[in-house]
Amino acid sequence: MKRVKRFDIDENKIWNKYEEIYCEYLSEENKEQLAKPEFIHNLHIIDRRGDLVILTSLYVHIMDQLDWGLLSSSEAINGANEILNRILEKFNIESSLIKIFKLDYSKDKSVEEVVETIVDRFILIIVQLSGGIKNV
Repeated sequence: MKRVKRFDIDENKIWNKYEEIYCEYLSEENKEQLAKPEFIHNLHIIDRRGDLVILTSLYVHIMDQLDWGLLSSSEAINGANEILNRILEKFNIESSLIKIFKLDYSKDKSVEEVVETIVDRFILIIVQLSGGIKNV
């Protein structure tokens, strides 16, 4: 969580996204929602995993490089997708879900919008790992 705080990602933002997903998806699937303490506990567990720390650091670096103008939006999205796929593979997430999490490039988006999209996708992945659709 330390690595992503400067992009306004924190426990509450991740929890709020989890609740949003639960309302829209998990309840339709008759899946039980985790209580906030259990969800935060799962979040802390995955936050300490060395493999996720490394991939998160790389993901954040891509956002920084985009923000600094050292990568194009297209390059950043391609790199972010590579890292997201690696995270999903590390955690044995179903391959059918990889398409859901894939970032798409649009020439019409500003750098700020692309960074926001990359941040939002990361939050969705962390929700997934912390208990959204599949528990830790």
